[in-house]
Amino acid sequence: IDGIPAHLEPLPGTVDLIHALKAAGHRLYYLSNMPAPYAEHLQATHLFFAQFEQGIFSADVQQIKPLPDIFATAQARWPLRDVPVFIDDVQHNIDAAQRHGWQGVRFESPDQVRAELVARGYLASV
Repeated sequence: IDGIPAHLEPLPGTVDLIHALKAAGHRLYYLSNMPAPYAEHLQATHLFFAQFEQGIFSADVQQIKPLPDIFATAQARWPLRDVPVFIDDVQHNIDAAQRHGWQGVRFESPDQVRAELVARGYLASV
């Protein structure tokens, strides 16, 4: 656990975006490729996980993005309404989500994602 790299820490602005989405009434879920020890540590040390109704770590289901089975598992487990918006920093994961019928937003920065969600009508402009 001591070896968890710094890039697994939340980026400034990302937690604020999670809170803004929750405050806007959106149901939040996470889908992450993460080894079990890292996932357990992150859940135990980051309060923002409470904003998510549910989530899937790849280690828990033995499935991994971008393979289609993890998206099918998520779809089966979560009461998704309409077409979900999948946010990820890896383009082939976005492509896989879109093949599954989901919308995709490529994460480059919290401000960029916020602007895209405002443009799509999911958040009010600030």
